[in-house]
Amino acid sequence: MGKDKDMKNIISAMDRTLSQILDPAFLKVFIWGILTTIVAIIATWFLANHLKSQIILTQFDWQWVNDAFQWLLDVDWIFNIIFFFLMGIFFPPIATVFMSLYLDDVVDAVENKYYPDRKAGKRLGVG
Repeated sequence: MGKDKDMKNIISAMDRTLSQILDPAFLKVFIWGILTTIVAIIATWFLANHLKSQIILTQFDWQWVNDAFQWLLDVDWIFNIIFFFLMGIFFPPIATVFMSLYLDDVVDAVENKYYPDRKAGKRLGVG
């Protein structure tokens, strides 16, 4: 009996979510999260390129190690491939962090539509 009620609650919550997924507040959070993530990745790329040009190589006893490090620094396309591969891996968690900054808008939209009589209290700032 309790499982049926839980399943109905889950289905009801999924139905509500799907009906509100195109709400402007939801779309705003998604778009701002993606845009800020892209800006952060581009800024990180510029910073990494700048830092790469500032690297001073330590001289090792083996010349082939020195040559390998110098070659890696000289070949920009390898650096770019590695960087964008890593950013492809880290894009979802970075986007999640940025989207979490805007989630109050989603909470307000859900409260206004489904819980107008049970609004949350005053939001506290970060500082």
